[in-house]
Amino acid sequence: MKNRETAYSDLWRAVFRIGGYMRERNIGSEDKNFYRLTYNQLRMIQCVYVCGPGLSLKSLAEKLGITPAAASEMVNTLVRKGVLTRQESSRDRRAISISISDEYQSRFKHSEELFDNVTAGFMDTVDPREREIFAKVLRQWDEYAGAGAVGKQDRSS
Repeated sequence: MKNRETAYSDLWRAVFRIGGYMRERNIGSEDKNFYRLTYNQLRMIQCVYVCGPGLSLKSLAEKLGITPAAASEMVNTLVRKGVLTRQESSRDRRAISISISDEYQSRFKHSEELFDNVTAGFMDTVDPREREIFAKVLRQWDEYAGAGAVGKQDRSS
């Protein structure tokens, strides 16, 4: 039997492989632009996508743990590449509102549909009683891992 560390390494490595397989199913020729993006640019795109349209520059910088100036420079680069849009906020014309461009919003929705279909196909192969347990445990792991993420730890300590 494997030791504890190896068994746990196998689990998180499997999660990473699954994420890689899902991305491989989704890669099209139009996605080659993503290969030209830095890790931090991809983090920014993911943050804007998850937080929703109209994210303020200040909020984006805080969520990424970078200065507003660095965030602004990175946003400008991603606007030039057509991934993000930058507009004056409708609430405060001095504030900047960041969103995913319409083209990329559409591509992300398409990707989510593909991921939903692959996940549904897998879940159809799992015993109905085990589906609930699997989903529950995965949500618990997600919550546990997210609680320790940068910016989410209890700041009172």
